[in-house]
Amino acid sequence: MDLLIELVPRLNRSKEGVLGFLRGAGVSEDLLATHRHQLAADKSAVSKYKIVRAVLSRINEQGDAGLGVRREILKRAIELEDLSTLWRTTVSRPRGCKQACDDS
Repeated sequence: MDLLIELVPRLNRSKEGVLGFLRGAGVSEDLLATHRHQLAADKSAVSKYKIVRAVLSRINEQGDAGLGVRREILKRAIELEDLSTLWRTTVSRPRGCKQACDDS
């Protein structure tokens, strides 16, 4: 889980991008609604990493019911080939995280 918490925010430039990535992986809008409201109220009050940690924790609490979503998040994170949308200074970190995910 820690690798995904490092990887997913780095694959998305914005906090909204993180939410879109998670929604695209099948995370229910119910799990994302709190974070959308926080972003609407005060973007600086929440970080991309906190969003991912909170959402992944709630998905893990679902047990087997969240298995498909967990797999899809991992699949989307690993299969992303185009790192050109990242900040130039962060490209090496996601590559390392992706390699670690591939190896485990």
